[in-house]
Amino acid sequence: MKREKIIKYLTVLIMIFVMILNMLRNTSVYDYKFYNISLLELFWITLVSIPFILTIIKKRKNYTYLYLILLMVYLLLHSVNINRFDQSFFPLATINIFKEIYYILRIYTLPLMFLYVLLENKDIFNKEFYCKMSRIIISVMTFSILILNVLKLSLISYSSTNEFIKYNIFDFFLYKGDSQMLTSRGWFNSANEISAILFCLMPINLYLLYKNNSIKNLILVLIQGLVMVLVGTRVSAIGALLMTIFSFLLYFITNKKKKNGYIKSLIISIVFISIVLVISPFDFKEKFNNSTIQISDEAKYFAENANNDNIEEIVNKYKYEYRINDYFLDIYPVSLDKEFWINIINRDNSLNNNNRVLKKDIEKRIISLNNNKYDYLLGIGYTSNIPDIERDYVYQFFIFGILGIIILIGPYIFINIKILINSLKQFKYENLLCLASVFSILAVAYLAGHVLGWSFPMFILVFITGLNSVLGSDL
Repeated sequence: MKREKIIKYLTVLIMIFVMILNMLRNTSVYDYKFYNISLLELFWITLVSIPFILTIIKKRKNYTYLYLILLMVYLLLHSVNINRFDQSFFPLATINIFKEIYYILRIYTLPLMFLYVLLENKDIFNKEFYCKMSRIIISVMTFSILILNVLKLSLISYSSTNEFIKYNIFDFFLYKGDSQMLTSRGWFNSANEISAILFCLMPINLYLLYKNNSIKNLILVLIQGLVMVLVGTRVSAIGALLMTIFSFLLYFITNKKKKNGYIKSLIISIVFISIVLVISPFDFKEKFNNSTIQISDEAKYFAENANNDNIEEIVNKYKYEYRINDYFLDIYPVSLDKEFWINIINRDNSLNNNNRVLKKDIEKRIISLNNNKYDYLLGIGYTSNIPDIERDYVYQFFIFGILGIIILIGPYIFINIKILINSLKQFKYENLLCLASVFSILAVAYLAGHVLGWSFPMFILVFITGLNSVLGSDL
């Protein structure tokens, strides 16, 4: 078999297996290990490595070797730095150099290897390949979630216990309980991941409709819009409507000659998704109420007079009024840092009601107590086990430092900005629509997290970057 065919077939297998792997994370199959590494992950690494090796052997690029040198230097410096982390400040930390490097290589470097394969083999991966593969990915994700919902075999979107739904889409008008019990994520691992992925795939789906305005493609757009509402997050549900409206407006801005059939399809999509949103029982308003809750005079008095001797008793007694979740008291006990908690109960309690803010405050405090001037440059490590604040870039800043962000995340942003500059020169609808896909997932990474540092979304990001590089750039 020729080298080109091996790379092409393995790439198809990679994009299919990344979906299967995500589903299997919820099963005991994922627990089969070899030297404490999942056999599925070992297969996954091998699957991505083969086309990368075949590519790098034939197409040697100086920038590849330069990047590998920079990566190795960073991994060395990062390992030395996290080894200096004082775990007494945060007992949940389990600093482990091997686990740290394995995590970085698997989650951040593996997608970059795949991106290298796509960018350096444009003779293999043309526009038609990306269109066919996009249709497969979108169809598998949307139809699997919808069918499993109808059969009541889907997992609830927000369920840490992997609980199956008891109600399906036909219960929308009958069920009177908690609307979250109606949400579905199929067998996928995380609703937040799926939301980000479906959000960024909607422009690609609309591009397929633009390329071929058929009933089949219109149905696929409508099904995706329905499923995005069914997932039940604001990113997916409201994002489905916003993305179709954006596509409609972008079409009128970039095209002098209008296709009436495509315009009708966009209008049908907007109307259909709007109706589904209106009749759905889900509440897509801000779930976090960050308004200040009135504190009793007694709780206010004790906060003002808190000291190292009584702070634990005060927090435990008035934690609701101070808006402190038990989760934070578990991961960062009052006894561990009494001064920190004295400041927390004396500030505006609306800040404590925002989990992201309090997580960030704890992480800044840990770095401050660690008192290592290199932490902001090299990070305190993934194995420090500091909580994920659900805001990518910021979380990576804490665990990998500025240098880590540049080396591990920088290439994705740099390449897509370069593609954007080239595409703006052409200012074509299809180019800008598909670029919206990339930059929407990069924006969601900051606004909602669960993109960077997660295998499935990162491989989708890489795949869409490959598509954009073919659509109109001279990268």
